[in-house]
Amino acid sequence: MRQRGHKYQIDRESDGEYPICDPDIEISSSRHEIEVKKKRSSEPQKKTRKQAVQWVIQTMQRSRGRELPGTFNPMLIDHLFWDQSEPWETLVQEHINPVARASALDEFKHTVKDTKRHPITYNDYFSDTLQKRQQERSSNSISRSTQEATVSVTHKTFTGGSGYEQKNFSDPGLLQQALNRTTEKDMDKFPAEQALDAHDAYYKQAIERHLIAGPTEILSPTVAAPYSDKEVCFIAAGSSGVVQMREHLQSKKKMSEAGQEAFRNAVG
Repeated sequence: MRQRGHKYQIDRESDGEYPICDPDIEISSSRHEIEVKKKRSSEPQKKTRKQAVQWVIQTMQRSRGRELPGTFNPMLIDHLFWDQSEPWETLVQEHINPVARASALDEFKHTVKDTKRHPITYNDYFSDTLQKRQQERSSNSISRSTQEATVSVTHKTFTGGSGYEQKNFSDPGLLQQALNRTTEKDMDKFPAEQALDAHDAYYKQAIERHLIAGPTEILSPTVAAPYSDKEVCFIAAGSSGVVQMREHLQSKKKMSEAGQEAFRNAVG
C-alpha cells in the first residue's frame, strides 16, 4: 500500500518535468495503422513538484467554491485524496486470498467508504507532517536565495604574506531582493502549493491509520467479549508445541527461583 497505493509519485526534490503521458495507454503502429490499447500499470505515475502543483490547480479550478483569492477550498483535499487513493481498491483485490475474500471484502468496503467521506483527523501527526513539509520548502527557498546573494571578494592577506585570498559573503541587499522574489503572486499557484502540502500530510496519515487500525481491533474488548475464558485462552495459547515449551520454561523458572531462595536462606 505504501509503495503502490498512490496514483502519483511526487518528486519533491525535482523542479523539472517528467514526460507527460498516459501510462494506461499503449500506442503501437503496424502497417501505418495506430492501435491504441489499454494497459494496466501497477506503478505510480511520476510527477515533479511543478507538475503536481499543476494537477492541484486543475483540480482546484473544477471545484471552486466561495473561498477568497489566494486560499483553497477545504473540499479540495477531498478530490485530491480520492484521486490519489484510486489504486487502493484494485490493489487490495489483487492480494485478497480467495478463501478469505468474503470477509476481507466486507472490511475493505468499509475502508473504501471511509476514503469517500470528507477527510478528517484529530491526530497531531497531520499538523506535524504539514509543518515539516512547509518548513522544508521554506528552508530550500532561503538556501537558494542565499546562493543568489553570495558575492566573492578578493582582498590582500595580512597574516599569510603578500598574497591575496578570496572569500564569499552574502550581500544583505541582494539577499533581500532574492527573498522578495520568492513571494508567489499567482493566486492559483500559491493556494495550490498549500493544498498539495496539506494533501500529502493527510494521505501519509491516512495510510498509517488504515494499515494499523485493522490489527488493533483483532482482539479488542468488543471482539473478545462473546468468547468464554477457555476459548480466549485457547486462541491466545498458540500451537501445542508453543504451549509445551511455555510450560517447560515456566517449570524451569520456578525451580530456579526455589533454588535461589534456598541459597539465600542458607547464606543468611
